[in-house]
Amino acid sequence: MKELNLVDRRWAYRVEDVFRFERSAFAAGIPMPEPISAGQYTLVHRWVEGEKVPEAPVSAAYAGEVGEILARIHALDVAWTQVSIEDPTSRDWPELAARAVATGQPWADELASHVETFLAIAHFVDTCERPGPVVLTTGTSSRGTCWLERVGR
Repeated sequence: MKELNLVDRRWAYRVEDVFRFERSAFAAGIPMPEPISAGQYTLVHRWVEGEKVPEAPVSAAYAGEVGEILARIHALDVAWTQVSIEDPTSRDWPELAARAVATGQPWADELASHVETFLAIAHFVDTCERPGPVVLTTGTSSRGTCWLERVGR
């Protein structure tokens, strides 16, 4: 079970839409824990054994496999609730970099060295004309949401 953190979010968390998307992904064969149910504050997935992704580069073959999975997710044709997408792009990169330094994260210096790039990307996203439909993403590709199966990879 995953308890949703609805306090720190910059946007509304549309649980039913996310659950429907996850069910579609699972039905399409995306390797992931099976989504079981959704409530106002929780998402429940079938338990799977796995290991956290190590804080080290993965093999080219493994990276390619992840890329293939992401392409399959991107290709899913799932209708999304039409809501405003006019929220400005996050610009809290300097604060995030400072928190990373303060908490001793091993990637803090690398993040800090790219803050200006991320701010430029945010400016571009907020000022460019959107030529097509909005693409649905989960926004959760952190190490905590990526797991290795116990099959030797």
